[in-house]
Amino acid sequence: MREQHIELDTGAKVRRARRPDASLVLVGFGGGSPRPTPLADSPSLVWLLDRLAAEGVEAEQWELLYRLASWHDLEGCIRDGAAAVREAAASGRPIALLGFSMGGAVATAVAGHPQVESVVAASPWIPSELALDGVRGRPVRVVHGALDGWLPGIPGVPPRHSRAAVQRMRSLGVAATHSTVKGAVHPFAVRGPGGVLIPAPGARRRARLIKDEIA
Repeated sequence: MREQHIELDTGAKVRRARRPDASLVLVGFGGGSPRPTPLADSPSLVWLLDRLAAEGVEAEQWELLYRLASWHDLEGCIRDGAAAVREAAASGRPIALLGFSMGGAVATAVAGHPQVESVVAASPWIPSELALDGVRGRPVRVVHGALDGWLPGIPGVPPRHSRAAVQRMRSLGVAATHSTVKGAVHPFAVRGPGGVLIPAPGARRRARLIKDEIA
């Protein structure tokens, strides 16, 4: 696969692994941080996309690099996400969205584009005030780690948070499901020495559930 970088009109970028033969475009949205970080990738999303490709998911992968990756600027990250979906739609192919952590909020917010067919949210943060109208008519699969939660110096999202979001979706008639993986924590991976991605507990089991949904 040939990798490209595409600059979006918001100042964000997309890292695209070109697969002209693939019938699906998978657009991935990573998490944020307390401080705005320009064009930073998400180790968890990178690991997850690599894992899905290695396990045979037939999709062209798009990884969004937010202009400023921070949950304190969720609106800005959503604008970046919408721009990425518009760009992906130019291929004419159906789109699946994959959001990790804050990326779950971004994915649900931009899912209203007519070419978006499904949403998968991995350990997502979906604020209670975020409108969910965009996911109407699309299946949503939420996969969360049972041990996810805030620890000293380590952000996390308790699974009860995403269960509440799924209940809100169901009240709108959305076909939303929620799976909790025992022993799994918030991240899918962390960067070790030399930038090597080290999978976190429960990462592979969550990835299998996500692979089945996208496949």
